[in-house]
Amino acid sequence: MIEIKRVTIYEELTGIKALQVANLKSNLSSEEKFNEGFLTAEYSMSFLNQMHLEESSIIAKDGDAVVGYALVATQSIRHEHPLLASLFNVIDTLKINDGLFKDFNYVVVGQLCVAKRYRGQGLVQKMYNYYRESLFDKYQFC
Repeated sequence: MIEIKRVTIYEELTGIKALQVANLKSNLSSEEKFNEGFLTAEYSMSFLNQMHLEESSIIAKDGDAVVGYALVATQSIRHEHPLLASLFNVIDTLKINDGLFKDFNYVVVGQLCVAKRYRGQGLVQKMYNYYRESLFDKYQFC
């Protein structure tokens, strides 16, 4: 049975890293990239740990194996990676109600991945739901 939860131990971060590496654009064939998608950003273990210390990410686990993740990226780590900085900079300029997102306390999904053999089982929606449920009381927008 697959469990959706937040990261609680370092070994879960190593599971995220292994899944990330397996799905990086540079590690996939052209056919896999076209049919399955890919990740463009590689985060170091140090950066994954820094993210985790700010706000634990959401993972899908099958037993001890991390089979999916939705990284929680806070505004405080935005400048630690160029792709995240660009993402936050764009979001900051978006209008919401009578203001801009930059005026609100929000978090974003810094990266999302599901292991190939677990795709098509609704894990993305389950992780998004858990993301929202576990963070809604702390942030104005997720």
